[in-house]
Amino acid sequence: LREKYDVEFRVHLTTPERSEFQGDPERYPDWARHDAASVAPGFGVDFPSESVRPTEAAVNSVIAELVPLAGNPEFSEKALELGTALWKGASNAQEETQANCDEANRLRRRMGHYAGAMFWFDGEWYWGLDRMELLERRLVDEGYGSGDPIVPQPSFQAPAGCDALKLEVFPSLRSPYTAISFDRICDLADRTGIEFVIRPVMPMMMRGVPAPGGKPFYVMMDSAREGRRYDTPFGRIVDPFGPPVILGFSLFPLAERAGRAREFISRYLRAAWMEGIDITKASGLRKVVEDIGLDWAEAEKVLGGDEAEAVLEDNVNEMLTAGLWGVPSFRVSGGDAPPFSCWGQDRLWRVEQEIERRMKELKQ
Repeated sequence: LREKYDVEFRVHLTTPERSEFQGDPERYPDWARHDAASVAPGFGVDFPSESVRPTEAAVNSVIAELVPLAGNPEFSEKALELGTALWKGASNAQEETQANCDEANRLRRRMGHYAGAMFWFDGEWYWGLDRMELLERRLVDEGYGSGDPIVPQPSFQAPAGCDALKLEVFPSLRSPYTAISFDRICDLADRTGIEFVIRPVMPMMMRGVPAPGGKPFYVMMDSAREGRRYDTPFGRIVDPFGPPVILGFSLFPLAERAGRAREFISRYLRAAWMEGIDITKASGLRKVVEDIGLDWAEAEKVLGGDEAEAVLEDNVNEMLTAGLWGVPSFRVSGGDAPPFSCWGQDRLWRVEQEIERRMKELKQ
């Protein structure tokens, strides 16, 4: 990036995000290491598949060695060397060291973020490798460089005829990331012919997963930006938080019995997150129901009922068992390998890659 783009680069070494920003602090460390190892090959980078969770002392020792180099050209090379050793469990911290990242942490907080692996450019945050292509395209568009991105988003094309495999998706009606990806998920299922199972879950905040200040704003901004990437409109929002989303879910069993489960979720998400239809009211729900070809009089009979509660609870438990807690989450199964699970609309390429890999193994 330094070589390709004519912009000044500044490095700010921070500590990891506080536990309240991690969603599920117990599952987060294992998920993060698993996810990094899972996506690294797609981006052409190395991360140990059997990574070791580093001790706080080891992390602080590495930070202490890198902080003085943050403004130097050799920072990147040294950071890669020490970071590789750290995640392989080869870092040898001789003594407790206090990592002095207070100034960088305060700067990050003032500028509106909370996590590491962040890039900031002219008012906009870009998180990790997943958003690097967007950052690069912006730099090119604004005249700071030219040519194709160094870090393009991975892309895979699973074959048709994957009915021997199963794809389970865990969506939520109150998830911006689900809203911008659900139709793409359905398209993947249609293209591959995979067995497709929709397992809706309650929103994270309604399950007690915190979303502290700064996080909701970034999620909304990033969802809108990702929506533009995939030509999916986003931004005319009627947030169904609380009782309204429970009311919406009460209609899901009716739609499922009618064979319209995916249509119901797709239409509800578009209404709530893209079209500004007030799905907190009966009039908005009626439009959703009638637009997918169901009878509103029948829907009124089950509206507000508790039939969906047990299903939603079972789906959450299945998702947690897979080590995940956010939405949309995915699980691919079939063939000889154990089920593969991942989380996030920006992991849909990884889901497609997994389907492709399993189908090749079944054909051997």
